[in-house]
Amino acid sequence: MAARLGTMRVNEQIDALDVMGVNTKQYLIAPRIIAALICMPMLTAIFDFVAMMGCYFLCVHLVELDPAVFWQRISESVEMRHINEGLFKSVVFGLVFGVICTFRGFFTSGGAKGVGEATNRGVVLSMVLIIVFDYFLSNIIRIFNLFFGVLS
Repeated sequence: MAARLGTMRVNEQIDALDVMGVNTKQYLIAPRIIAALICMPMLTAIFDFVAMMGCYFLCVHLVELDPAVFWQRISESVEMRHINEGLFKSVVFGLVFGVICTFRGFFTSGGAKGVGEATNRGVVLSMVLIIVFDYFLSNIIRIFNLFFGVLS
């Protein structure tokens, strides 16, 4: 996102859209953020499924664990709330990297070097903030579950 928007900024395509009266933030930034919000939970669900099938393959075919025992252990250890927590976090992470990368790309300057720097800064800042957000979200979710666990 940052590289594409940065290249558009450096090539003055965004300025041309401004001159034509197009709301560039609505036209260029909003679709990317919405796409990140939609795609991240979908990718998370796909990767959860692939990880579960990989785990099944390893346990059943390589370790020769009985499939019934495998699914029993999985159903004992994985609860629906774990999956929901992961999907919720993925929405927040999609928002974080979508906003940061579009911001860095939209306000790029300095030619091709500036595009590379903006992309690098966007990726690094996104990764750091996702780790920070993960810490706080995990604690907020834990407190939320504890609070509602006490009430029920």
